[in-house]
Amino acid sequence: MSVTDSIVSTAEAVQEWALSALETRDEAVIGASQAIAGAIRPVTERFARQLPPVRPVVENWWGFAEKVLAQQKRFSADLLQAWESEGRAGTPASPRRSGRKAA
Repeated sequence: MSVTDSIVSTAEAVQEWALSALETRDEAVIGASQAIAGAIRPVTERFARQLPPVRPVVENWWGFAEKVLAQQKRFSADLLQAWESEGRAGTPASPRRSGRKAA
């Protein structure tokens, strides 16, 4: 196994462990939240009706996060392409332009 294969294999194992830990945490938080919401619902129903819905805000945020991750993935690919097109660890070539202007 090459050093690169070893690094990738280790990174994949750590990533799987992290995702599993997050899933376990998520399940526990959701379960606890459901129990708490059920217990306090009679007290909070009147107040909650006065609040705007939260779902559109959360969906908007994650939509934005998906766009940022996609843009960063493209950036990483373009940066790698610039370095690889040189064929050496020298000055990178000009990256491909996506046609999008920087904000």
